[in-house]
Amino acid sequence: MLVFALYTALAGGNLVVLSRHLTETHGVLHEVSPSSRNPGADRVDLAARVSDALLSGAYLQVNARIVHQGKELLVRSDMTTDKLRVEAFRGSTLFAAFAIEGDRVQEYRPVLVPGHDDVEYRNVIVEFDKLALVEGAVSVGFTMLLDPDTACEFGTLMTSWLDPRIDLVSTWTDRILNGERLEDQMIDGVRCMVFHDSVIFPANEERGELTIKNTLYINSDTSLPVRWDTSQSTNRYSIERERYYEFVRASKPPENIVWRLDSKQLQSATPPRSASSVAARSGF
Repeated sequence: MLVFALYTALAGGNLVVLSRHLTETHGVLHEVSPSSRNPGADRVDLAARVSDALLSGAYLQVNARIVHQGKELLVRSDMTTDKLRVEAFRGSTLFAAFAIEGDRVQEYRPVLVPGHDDVEYRNVIVEFDKLALVEGAVSVGFTMLLDPDTACEFGTLMTSWLDPRIDLVSTWTDRILNGERLEDQMIDGVRCMVFHDSVIFPANEERGELTIKNTLYINSDTSLPVRWDTSQSTNRYSIERERYYEFVRASKPPENIVWRLDSKQLQSATPPRSASSVAARSGF
């Protein structure tokens, strides 16, 4: 079983590399050139407030509802600077979980059917070394058991946003500093500031011209992200993804969080409490 898992990782598992000016797309992250805009003091202040809102505690829980090509995914991700626990659901059914503590990563699938022998495995947990890539340490670099397309749907939640070596929060602040400011919008009763950016990549041998667009919605009161929409399109396909967020922040992690995976506990796991809502709230 482990041999199969390692082969999957080396043969094309989902690579998640997080750094400045990167956009999450279909299985990969493409570099985006920053705008030549000289941000004003108001944008610099907002970017600082967003960063402080996300990074000011020692513990962060991100509850997300992700709509990818019409399919809904619910994710709970508990984070510290050096620990991570992720549970991903389709409806009320857990289909994947990840955990990291120290230098070890665990990955869980309730049902696994490897393509080479069609034998069905249940409650599979694999454990492997955390990968350190050029762009910084990542919590889950290659998913061993999860197919790359599915992993891509919630790749940004498979790493700790509080890990300073990853600096994922710059994903938000860069778009605030460099993106186009659009008209404010109301989302579930929350007034949001809206920022948009897009980039066009020239055609290559594999595809036509590629256009990537991002729209970020920031809660005007809490300075927390409420929603993040992305799209990528060529002359052959178009991929749309919406992400809605709720946050719980605290000065220390709750005592009931177990940072290692246990198959019996996972079999009774339930989706995040906040999944039915799209408004960002603070547990601070």
